[in-house]
Amino acid sequence: MSVFSLYGGFWMSYGTIFIPASGILASYDNAPDELANALGLYLIVWLMVTVMLIFPVARRNLAFTVLSSVLAITFLMLAIAQFTGSEQVTKAGGVFGIITGLIGFYIGVSEIMAAEKTAFMRVPLGAR
Repeated sequence: MSVFSLYGGFWMSYGTIFIPASGILASYDNAPDELANALGLYLIVWLMVTVMLIFPVARRNLAFTVLSSVLAITFLMLAIAQFTGSEQVTKAGGVFGIITGLIGFYIGVSEIMAAEKTAFMRVPLGAR
């Protein structure tokens, strides 16, 4: 399974939590604190998956290692925000999520340019 499939599954499952027809949110109507704790645990599980993937990714190049590390920080901040209810930590997690996305775009552009035989420039990804 590729990392893209893995995190695609994350987004599909996380999105399903918030779809009204799934009934997940409705089951927590009387206990909003339990919903926050459940989401916090969900994000902690994805933090653990991400941390476990940092080690094999570190052998590839620096850019992917930085991407995985920043993503782990994102999951950590968002999990802490769920447990504490802190709006500032939620915003910090969002900022780290945006940084993760920008790093992902950088890697994507680099991979696309590397595939071209006549690319006008190469974008470095770090030592292999």
